[in-house]
This record gives sequence, C-alpha cells and structure tokens, in this order.
Amino acid sequence: MKKSANILHFIRHIVKNRRFCTRQMAQTLGTSDKTIQRYIKEVEEFFGIRFLRYEKGCYYLPDTSTLRQILIDPKDVEDFERVFDLLALADTSYVRFLGLEDSLAKKLLKEDARIYKLKAPVFEELKQFHLLKDLKRSIKDRRYIDIRYHSDRDYFYKEAKPLRILFAEGNWYLAALTNDPLNNGFKFLRINFIQDIEILPHTFQRVVEAERFIEEFQSLFSAYLEPSFEVRVQVDEEVARHFRTKKFLPSQRILEDRGDLILSYTINNENEILLLAKRWMPHMRILTPDHIQHKLIQIAKNFLNDIF
Repeated sequence: MKKSANILHFIRHIVKNRRFCTRQMAQTLGTSDKTIQRYIKEVEEFFGIRFLRYEKGCYYLPDTSTLRQILIDPKDVEDFERVFDLLALADTSYVRFLGLEDSLAKKLLKEDARIYKLKAPVFEELKQFHLLKDLKRSIKDRRYIDIRYHSDRDYFYKEAKPLRILFAEGNWYLAALTNDPLNNGFKFLRINFIQDIEILPHTFQRVVEAERFIEEFQSLFSAYLEPSFEVRVQVDEEVARHFRTKKFLPSQRILEDRGDLILSYTINNENEILLLAKRWMPHMRILTPDHIQHKLIQIAKNFLNDIF
C-alpha cells in the first residue's frame, strides 16, 4: 500500500515539476535512492516513457502528457471547475471541502471574482452546520429525535421522525414528522432555527406517504395529506411573458393565451396561490375559487388601511 502511494506521489511530482533528483525524492518519500531508481524503471516500463538525465542523480521528462492523462481525465477537470464555481458562488467557505491547498483555493477564488458577480448569496449561511452530522445519522438510521426549535417562540418536538434535509427557497430545512396536529404533523424546520437535537435509541418504520410528499410538494406551504384542488388565475399581458418562460409552481399550465393568460394550478393549500398572487399584484387575479380572490382583496384592503 505504501509503495502504491509513493509511486502515485512520485508521478504527481513529475507531472507538476518535470524534474526530480533521486536523493531529494527519497527523502520526501521516506525511502532510499535505490528504491527511487526502481520506481523510475517501473514507471518507464509501464508507461512506455524515458526519463532524461541532466546531471548525476537528476532526471527530466520533456513530455508529461502520458502521465497527465493517467492522473487527470480532461472531463474530470471540467467537472471539477463546475463544482468549484458552484461552491464559490454559493458560499466561498464550502470550497475548503474540495481539499485544495489554501494558496490554490485563493488563486481560483480571485479568478472567479473577476468573472462572476452574485448580488445575493445562493445559500443562506448555515450557522447550525454542526448539527448536520447528527441529522444525517438520524435520517439514515431512522432514529427518533427530540428537537428544540425557536422561530416566533420556543418549540419542543418530542420523538420526531427526521425524514430529509432539504434546500428550498434559499434556505436549509429539516423535513420531519412530529406529534403536532397542525399540518398533520409534517414540518419544514429551518435548520438555522434548530437549537439542539437529541438522537433517541429507538427507531421508526419507513413512512411512504411522507416520502412521496417530499418528492412531490410544490412549495413550503404545501399541505400534508390534504386533497388537492384546481385554481385558475388571470395574468395581465404586461407580465405574461414571465409566466410563458417560467413555472412559478410545478403544476402551472397555460389554458388560454390571448395576450393575457389564463393559468391553472393544482394546490392543496390556499397560501400557495395567495403568496404567488401577492407577489404579482396588481397583475394577477384569482378567477376560481371565488373565496380565495375575496381573501386576496381583503389582504390588500388590510394592508392599505394599515398604511393610510
């Protein structure tokens, strides 16, 4: 095992520097000059290359392309660049998980800063990063957990079932089933608001309905184990282009396009469409069901009354 690691280190050194001296290489690898000479012969025979000696005990390889192809597939380099760019845009602190030397990471980040400009971070700062290890373990082993949580007030969820870690709408969430009757016990808990968790010794059975819900939910306002219904809305011609090119909920369908649009959504919680309609006021009107449009009007009236 040590020999394989040494030869790999030896090859990497050659690819990077082209030159090496047996004595210094032996000291670096903690072996002897004779062992390095043996590595030279083995690499030459295996890869069909020849090292050139430029002084006693020192060698030079003019063309490292053969060794470079063995170590790094060009496609791997492209994939690595994509991952690096994504992590750098999301949060530069994540770059450390790629295992790069600090000097190289700083150089690449400086290059990215000349190319990309992100006005807002893609990910929220995960202040409770230390919880991820325990959350992952509890999800993998299907272990019950006690959760201390604080948002508008303190909550304590006893014997919750952790199901999945999610990233949605710019934030990290834990999807969990609890004993709280609200939304049939299903919660999207902001990980940054979790104060503490305790992994309990007993386990729970797989919850197929919850797993299906996690795969299919449209928004963080989607209701768990509630029936779906159709909502139809009208969107003004002035903003219709945005809805032609983007689905603001996965169930969005264009029923009519006359300049303005008639859209259909399938939801199971009024808040899913109310949130969207408030965002696009005054360019969106809810056609059916009528009571949701009346609720939207009342929300607008309350807002105006508070201002004036």
